[in-house]
Amino acid sequence: IRVRPYEEKRALPARRVSLSLASSPLYALMPSCAPASSPERRATVAPRHVFGIKADVKDTIAYLDEQTVIYPSGHNIVIFNTEQKSQRFISGTENTEGITALAVSPNRKYVAVAERAKEGEKAQVTIFDLHTLKRRKVLQAVSADVQSREFVSLAFSPDSKNLLTQGGAPDWSLAYWLWEKAKVGAVAKTSNPQNSPIFHCTFNPID
Repeated sequence: IRVRPYEEKRALPARRVSLSLASSPLYALMPSCAPASSPERRATVAPRHVFGIKADVKDTIAYLDEQTVIYPSGHNIVIFNTEQKSQRFISGTENTEGITALAVSPNRKYVAVAERAKEGEKAQVTIFDLHTLKRRKVLQAVSADVQSREFVSLAFSPDSKNLLTQGGAPDWSLAYWLWEKAKVGAVAKTSNPQNSPIFHCTFNPID
C-alpha cells in the first residue's frame, strides 16, 4: 500500500465584481481555478440577465416574431424570448453617451441603433444583424449639413435597403441613407423657421 503524505490545500482566490441591477446586465462570477503556485488567471464575466428598460429611447419596444421582443436596457439592446425566458445581448458602442433610438427592419433581419455622441462629435447609427448579432455597418453623420450629436428617430424603408435618420437640435436635419453602402443619399432640414423639435420620421409605405 502506498501512502501519500498530507498536502495542505490553500483556498482559491475569487474576484469581486460589482453588480448593478438597474437597467444593466447581471454578471456571473467565475472564481479563479488556478493553483496557488501558478500565475493568477483572470476572472471571466458574462451577462446573464438584464432587469429594466430604457424608456426614453424612441420606439422602445419592437417584436421580431410572436415570441421575441427587442428593447434597450442601460447601454445594451436586449433580445428576449418570452417563451424560453432567455435573453441575448447587443452591447452599446464605447465612447458614446447612450442609446437614443432604434428601428427594426421590415424583413426582421436587422436592427438600427442610434447613440448620442460625445461633445464635439457627430451622431452615429450602428446596423446589427439580428441572426449573428454582429455589426453590419456604422453610419456617422459627417456631412456639414448635419450638426446634431444625436438622432431622435430612425426608420427603414419598406424593402429594408434604406434608412432615415432624424437628427436633433440644433439643426433638425433628416438624412436618407443607402445604409448597405454607408452613403448619404440626401439631407434636408425638417424643422420650421422657429426651429421646433421633430420627434418622428417614417417612409411613405407606397414609395
